[in-house]
Amino acid sequence: MKTYIKTTTPEKFIKVSVDYTLGGMNLFGASSSQRGVYAYVQPVTLEDHKFRDGTSYRTESYIMFHGVKSLVLACNRKSDKIIKEAEAMVSAELMAKAGVTWRMVTETAAKDGLVLN
Repeated sequence: MKTYIKTTTPEKFIKVSVDYTLGGMNLFGASSSQRGVYAYVQPVTLEDHKFRDGTSYRTESYIMFHGVKSLVLACNRKSDKIIKEAEAMVSAELMAKAGVTWRMVTETAAKDGLVLN
């Protein structure tokens, strides 16, 4: 799942995605993360481009290690059922504009000086 939340700044969005992580030791942060399904929130820039023949494409730019993640569901093995359940939970929080995921969105936007649309 990938969701892009608009901001008042053109081409700037807050990207929310859900994915499974094996967990284990984080070599960059010297910390350990739990195995499971996580929600990731990060600011991105989306730009539309066109070739001379009229074909268009979109690029996504972001700053590495910029954003936050939160464990949605802990699990021992990756399964489509658990990922779909986590996606539904995150989508519900975004629709209600409440919960941990929405708080991560608002904090990420504020940290980057972005205003949600």
